[in-house]
Amino acid sequence: MQQPSYAQCPNTGSTPKKAAQKPEFRSAQRDAALKEVKDRKKSNKAKSGAGGNVNSVRAAKIPKNVKRR
Repeated sequence: MQQPSYAQCPNTGSTPKKAAQKPEFRSAQRDAALKEVKDRKKSNKAKSGAGGNVNSVRAAKIPKNVKRR
């Protein structure tokens, strides 16, 4: 019984391509992607930062077995 090569296996089709890339190129891509995500999070936080204090005070949850007055 032969083991399937990467080219034949549908789940890992991009593995040989990634292995052929230079490590510097991959690390540069990863750094760029991380920077993009951080910038996106920062911009989303800035958009929702103005109304963020409205939800900071919440009522305490009361268990169902505690009777209300």
